[in-house]
Amino acid sequence: MVITKKEMKDKSITISRTINLTKREEQVAKAILVYGNMKKAAHELDLTIGTDAFHCANLRLKFNAPKTILAVVEAHRYGLI
Repeated sequence: MVITKKEMKDKSITISRTINLTKREEQVAKAILVYGNMKKAAHELDLTIGTDAFHCANLRLKFNAPKTILAVVEAHRYGLI
């Protein structure tokens, strides 16, 4: 099955309307996207690893993703970060 750009855009709009990220979840997701891992993201945001892990767990739940990086990629893909 091939998805057209229009269908992808429509899907992105639907997903971005149904999944809401908190401001901190957005910050954590962006930091992971830039720095590549949770430890570096936590350090750059001046968060403890535990706090960062909490927000990462929420991201995984919201995107039903087994790994944080997959949730971050989906958030970026759908224009949420």
